[in-house]
Amino acid sequence: MLLSFAPPAAITACLSLLLFSPFLCSDTDAKGYMFSSGYVFRATRSAAALWRHVRHCSSHRGAAAHLPTVSVARARPAVAAPPPDRISQHIRLLDEIGASAAPAWRKKKRVQGVVSALKRHHIDWFAEVVSDERAFPAVASRLLVSLTRVSPFLTPLPTEGQHARQGWSDGEEVWAAASPYFTGDLNDVLCLCLQVSAHGTQSGEEELALLRAAVVLQLADVEALQYLCTKLTGRPLLAQFDRSRHVEVLKLISLGVKRCKMPAPPLDYLFSQLAVAALTPREKIEVLSSLLRLKEVAATELCGIVSRKATADVAHYTVKDVLYALEALSFLEGCNSAFGGAVLDRCAALSPQLRPHELGDACKFVALLNPRRPRIHIGTSCAKELRRLLPALVERTQTVLGQCSVRDAR
Repeated sequence: MLLSFAPPAAITACLSLLLFSPFLCSDTDAKGYMFSSGYVFRATRSAAALWRHVRHCSSHRGAAAHLPTVSVARARPAVAAPPPDRISQHIRLLDEIGASAAPAWRKKKRVQGVVSALKRHHIDWFAEVVSDERAFPAVASRLLVSLTRVSPFLTPLPTEGQHARQGWSDGEEVWAAASPYFTGDLNDVLCLCLQVSAHGTQSGEEELALLRAAVVLQLADVEALQYLCTKLTGRPLLAQFDRSRHVEVLKLISLGVKRCKMPAPPLDYLFSQLAVAALTPREKIEVLSSLLRLKEVAATELCGIVSRKATADVAHYTVKDVLYALEALSFLEGCNSAFGGAVLDRCAALSPQLRPHELGDACKFVALLNPRRPRIHIGTSCAKELRRLLPALVERTQTVLGQCSVRDAR
């Protein structure tokens, strides 16, 4: 009865208080975890604020639907609200862009438009996803997988945004754990999607797809990454995977360690599977490259086994393969001496084809084979092959000397 005599502004204020009063309490416990709709999230400061805001908006919409209608004399006609920014439309559009035969520049422009829309309406579409608890993990997983498919067309942030990933606190460098492709708010939302979808997987292929998405998009949610890696390196899933999946799991874990600052999980069982697997030449190179990124992991035995098996493949190596192999010889302990000699001879044979930047990389890795480095024995055990390689590199250097950059010249 009192509302019928009140001005419209007072009615709006009263209704707003009624709507917002149930959500004035915090939903984050003392340990920094957020509990909502059966999901548990590790609450960073920005993610916690974002989650509370989304909960608030979605609950506000639901409560408004059950309020009684109040008639006010001479009220202004209601303006229709814009339709919700549906996440399913964004996912469908990303899949359409990835499957189209359009030129790369057009795909890049369209993907940039979708990412801008995701950023601009991130509260709206995330609130829509959260409102359906059962479909939440599946939709979040679909979004991450769709973004991964169009990752070659994602535009990195400007230099200022990339530099914002690094900061300084008390004289020490601090990593902000932000993706180079997404700004802070959108990065937090995608990390929440990764957390939810990681705990809602039903098979090993889904977990592998999520780990691939996190590594490619560089979503550095360490808890979710560690959870996925623990599942993927366990005996039950590794027993179901073939050798190509074993190689991919090792590659993704090494990229997660390098890009997302993730601690390396226990890899003993995965190493034992790779040591007895019949790997292709490309897979052997990928294993050695992955071990290069896992600097803190002891893998001397696996390195020796894989490099020994790869000796027979060196005769077919391309220039790129030779550079990967030279880097492995320069930094990995336990590389087989026969493999090292074959790689050095192959590098000498391909030296007339080396471009300036490739020649610079080859010279850098060869210089690291000096015997003064105690853990690298290739320079001593393959001295004959090394003496054959040096004149070939010098001759090629004289040919391309005028084309070298300052980096390559050094």
